[in-house]
Amino acid sequence: MRPSFACRGMSEVMIVSHRHRFIFLKTKKTAGSSLEYALADLCGDEDIITPASRDEEPVRRGRKAQNFWLPAHQRSPINVIRAVFSEHPERYIGFYNHMPAHRVKALLGDEIWSSYFKFAFERNPWDRQVSLYFWRFPDPDTRPSFEAFLTERRYVRKARNWSIYTINDQLAVDRIARYESLEDDLKAICDDLGAGTPGSLPKLKTGTREGGRGYRQYYTDQTRAIVADWYQKEIAAFGYAF
Repeated sequence: MRPSFACRGMSEVMIVSHRHRFIFLKTKKTAGSSLEYALADLCGDEDIITPASRDEEPVRRGRKAQNFWLPAHQRSPINVIRAVFSEHPERYIGFYNHMPAHRVKALLGDEIWSSYFKFAFERNPWDRQVSLYFWRFPDPDTRPSFEAFLTERRYVRKARNWSIYTINDQLAVDRIARYESLEDDLKAICDDLGAGTPGSLPKLKTGTREGGRGYRQYYTDQTRAIVADWYQKEIAAFGYAF
């Protein structure tokens, strides 16, 4: 039985397709919501799709949220209690936003985890941090400077993706695709899976960066070094450069 918790203000989450035997782990600021809308079109009745937030739901095509609550035998009593009082009950008794690989593996079990194709998308960390800045502060009248966003404690926000697709600091997925070649990489993955052609990607959470400026223009030597330190694992693993 589906619990009666309200799903308030949630963003979309990873998808598990039993139909095509893949697991999509959603990373931060990599067009994850747009990717999930496209991938949801390929899903079957038994696949796991989580709810979109209220502002995203109107543009969502195809399948809606389904099968994201855990079955009763996988819910601990303490987590059920926590869920009752939580704004995001799925974090305790379901699949949730930006769920890390170790948690997905634990819930799905070794057999599914090891036999399904697992993938995620990554993005140049310096570009990703600028995207996070404008998403976090869309109003130019109340937006702090980019330097303040990276240096002042009251503003600092990071978009860490490393733990989403690694387990014990080791890559846990079969492929890390690139935001920079988003549509081509998604098509190649779907072709390899025999999942068909994904629909066109809707443009979500975009259009807030001023004048389309390139990300390099927002940085000083100091802030460039800060981001390099924050995301050194991703930079080293995937060869990103400023």
